Amino acid sequence: MKSLVKSQPLESFPQTQALYHNSPLGILNSNYKAVAKQNFNSLKKPSLFSIKQRLKSKQYNTSYAVAGMLKVAVFVVGLLIAFN
Repeated sequence: MKSLVKSQPLESFPQTQALYHNSPLGILNSNYKAVAKQNFNSLKKPSLFSIKQRLKSKQYNTSYAVAGMLKVAVFVVGLLIAFN
C-alpha cells in the first residue's frame, strides 16, 4: 500500500484593518450634558412635558438612593452577623 501526500500552498486571507473610534463612553459628552441639564432646570414656563419629566427624574433619583441605602444596610447587617 502506498500513501500519496500532496502539499500545496494555502492562500492567506487579506488582512483587514480594524477601525477604532476614540470617544467617551456615551453618546453625549459631559459638557453637552451639563448644558442640557442646566437648560432643562431653568425652564420658565411650566409645561405639562416639563412637569412630567421632572417627576420622572425625581422618581428615578429617589429609587436609586433607596436602593443604595438598602444595599448598605444589608452589608452592615451582614458584617454585624459575621463578627458577633
